[in-house]
Amino acid sequence: GNALAVSDLTVNGAVDPKTPGTYTVTYSYTDATGNKISKKATVTVIASKADIVTKDTTMVAGPSATWNAADNLVIATDAKGNALALSNLTVTGSVDSKTPGTYTVTYSYTDAAGNKISKEATVTVIASKAD
Repeated sequence: GNALAVSDLTVNGAVDPKTPGTYTVTYSYTDATGNKISKKATVTVIASKADIVTKDTTMVAGPSATWNAADNLVIATDAKGNALALSNLTVTGSVDSKTPGTYTVTYSYTDAAGNKISKEATVTVIASKAD
């Protein structure tokens, strides 16, 4: 009735955590009286559903023009497909909404399994055509 360490067991089978699929691992133990006990475990590795969808935008430059990182984020999801908030992402790059030009902003996220997802969005700031 004493607990065993994994090192006390014979383990047959392997799991590749980087490749989606179904794997079978068998754990076996032979006790002091020669009784062999064996149990199988099924491990299913699924692909990450982590994703980031962005959109490009165009805005008119001006003294009161503002840009927010949320303006170019359509949706972001974690490894299980659950929606992420902008605060869960790393946003790099900036937009000067007062100066015409083309700006690139990068949204990135690392899921629980260590997969890094990164998407860019382009923000084009144009001069006002007001006359």
